[in-house]
Amino acid sequence: MNGISHVAIGVRDMERSLRFYRDLLGLEVRSDATQPIGGMPTLYANPETGKRRAVNLRYGKGSDRGFLVLSERPGGTPERDCSRRPFAPIRPTGF
Repeated sequence: MNGISHVAIGVRDMERSLRFYRDLLGLEVRSDATQPIGGMPTLYANPETGKRRAVNLRYGKGSDRGFLVLSERPGGTPERDCSRRPFAPIRPTGF
């Protein structure tokens, strides 16, 4: 493995999380969008029923710099939204 493309973190409060990662740590917001979660059955229970807000933040210097994804399912809670699997498989992508 040559590096890490990105790290994704599920958050309960996007605005509070942005104050930390963007305002305090200085990461740059690259995109902020609401997306359907239907294509992520290993990450969410009942993925066909909802949407998530995903914010991509860049860190580092250069064209190959990594990014952080903050993911919030509005109105959701980790207990209801997380997949019931004990873990989600790690799959390298983008290499």
